[in-house]
Amino acid sequence: MDKVPFDFKKNMPRTWQTYPNGLFLRHSIEVEIRQHLSDCEGKRLVAVGPLAHELNMSHCKVEQRIRLDWQEEAFTDLVSEPDALAIDADTIDVMVVPMLLNYTDEHHQVLREIQRVLVAGGKLCIIAFNPWSLWGMRTTTGKWSNNTFWKARQHFGYRIQDWLELLQFDVYSRTTVGPFLPWKTASTFMPQWMSSWSQSGHRFGAVQILFAEKKVIPMTLIRERWKNFAVTGTPEMNLREKL
Repeated sequence: MDKVPFDFKKNMPRTWQTYPNGLFLRHSIEVEIRQHLSDCEGKRLVAVGPLAHELNMSHCKVEQRIRLDWQEEAFTDLVSEPDALAIDADTIDVMVVPMLLNYTDEHHQVLREIQRVLVAGGKLCIIAFNPWSLWGMRTTTGKWSNNTFWKARQHFGYRIQDWLELLQFDVYSRTTVGPFLPWKTASTFMPQWMSSWSQSGHRFGAVQILFAEKKVIPMTLIRERWKNFAVTGTPEMNLREKL
């Protein structure tokens, strides 16, 4: 049986509060972003999707923040499909892409587009469900759920890292964060061991976060290469001289 195509415009939440303990989840992500992207500088940062728009990234030292969405909203700066970005190549310094890979079948093309628009040395933050967590397990039964946001694809962190490395990215950090339980639970009733499992870096955190940098490809001038080229042996006469 063929897989049913994913409609990210229908299934992907437009606010973190749609998820159980969504505010806690968002805060956990913001802590990691602050730690890894606070030293980023450049001209442009693109926040891809409505979930990215809600993240506090005021500490990023970029001149312009562009809120990209596939739906036109009052806060949207650029309307574009994520697998065909309406952005020139090599023009973006930082991109933050939360949860999108879980809600699209075009994840390879999305990553190729990201690679195309980022400058060499540009930074990328990808956020996705952690398949090892209860959240990840919950999405495997999403087709029987009335909540469309549980209808999501799963991608293991090492697989996403492989894709990024094939696109000439260097993944310099990979961690998991967020609440342990995929349903609303008051913290006062949460056992101590369960609370500790919601801390940054624990294997069973709700989401995985990957930080990557687009590699700078060194270029060698042809003239310099010829300068270092050593000729050996005795040159032959050309054909005219032989005749």
